[in-house]
Amino acid sequence: MKICFICDIHLPESKNALQHKAFQWALEDICKNSPDCLICAGDLTCAGSLETYRFAVKSMNETGLPLLYIPGNSDLRSKETKDIIAFDASPVLSNICGINIIAVNDSDGAISDETYALLDSADKNTIVFMHHYIDALEKTHKEKMLSWRDNHKDTPLFTAHKHFFTVYENDIRLPALDPDKNIGEEPAIVYYDTDTRKITRSHFPCPMPKDLCEFIGISAYTPGDIRFAIEQGLKYLELRNNITKWDENELIGLIAKWRNAGGVQLSIHLPDIGFDEKVLPHKDLKELLRLAKVLKAQRFTQHVPKISVKTARENKDALESIAVYIARFMEDFPKEQIIGIENMHMTEKDSPDDSRRFGYLPEEVTEFMRLVKKHTKCKVGINFDNGHARNNAPYSREYQLSSWYEALGLDIVGYHLHQVISFGGEMENHTPFTEIYGRLISLASFFRLWQDNEISHAPVILEMRTKDAYPITLKTFGILKEH
Repeated sequence: MKICFICDIHLPESKNALQHKAFQWALEDICKNSPDCLICAGDLTCAGSLETYRFAVKSMNETGLPLLYIPGNSDLRSKETKDIIAFDASPVLSNICGINIIAVNDSDGAISDETYALLDSADKNTIVFMHHYIDALEKTHKEKMLSWRDNHKDTPLFTAHKHFFTVYENDIRLPALDPDKNIGEEPAIVYYDTDTRKITRSHFPCPMPKDLCEFIGISAYTPGDIRFAIEQGLKYLELRNNITKWDENELIGLIAKWRNAGGVQLSIHLPDIGFDEKVLPHKDLKELLRLAKVLKAQRFTQHVPKISVKTARENKDALESIAVYIARFMEDFPKEQIIGIENMHMTEKDSPDDSRRFGYLPEEVTEFMRLVKKHTKCKVGINFDNGHARNNAPYSREYQLSSWYEALGLDIVGYHLHQVISFGGEMENHTPFTEIYGRLISLASFFRLWQDNEISHAPVILEMRTKDAYPITLKTFGILKEH
């Protein structure tokens, strides 16, 4: 018997998001390959939308194949729907083509006594699948399943949740189909032959676009970063607002060398603008604008205002006043000047309510971008920071990277690209990419949407602060020039 496994799709409610395109591709691939059975190992949705969950189950049933499915942890994220979805799963034991298949409904990290009784009867011809891998279960169930595994080493066990394909003896960890989440390779589904025990993967294509390298630049925190950009022949360069502390003659000379080496477009990252009954510009803003004219910078990056959602909603003039202020200083620059409004992210000081900073959601960033655009002759768009969007819990559950790309699309005028890493539950931004399909940020969705022209082809600025981050990342992308 040939079985297809699909999992960790994380479908959002919007059917225009890339996850839905990947899901439809998978259904077509399944129909083309004609397996005998389709198994979904959970995480159909990103946040437990019952309508989306039922849409996904209905779509899989329309393949005409016997379908077995269980929910995953992300399917239980909504208090209103979690109980319905938790019980809306296939029977624990099914027999298809003479093969016993045990569906372990462990979406909440626990396993029922009925399931354990059936697991005890499993043999080498039984297929077992569950959402969590054993180490991710609650402690008591982890210990029980480890004991079961020791006594049933010949039984194939398929698990999801890890988003990383591995095979160790009869333990198979399934890849994710989600282009934002699969690790180490392009998103995939798995085919398994019960007779030969052969495993094959079919990948949703998300390769790095050939023209992307032409748009890569770096954010320069030190003069040494500019020298690196010169060595690498990078066409795009961003200067931080600490350039007011640099030697001006050295800076002018370095920028001239960068342009002579092929530099095309220079950007300056402006400091935050606050608000407390009136606009509060940063003390270095005036000097930065002077340097922008001296250096002939063609672009600015500006964070969303440093203002709470509560203030933005209660004081109707707050956002407008900040937008007018930005438009006024842009009057001294040509209409070709570009300003990208950048999204921000939750911090440990923030609560997910209206006390948090404005600009953590796509609609908020777009709202402010449109206000600035209304008041200035210059080109205004979004400078999208992928790391800020990813390190943005709890909003990152509903607003995945693909959801941001869908919302911003061709309004994007530039990108900040960096990896996010986790240490003991704490996130660190602005780290290098050591793999393009990374553990917290996979670039699969970025690559695919760029290739499909659904997002702007605009400068991609690597914004990284750790030692050797730029050489490491360029090497990962395959564009580091050795000297």
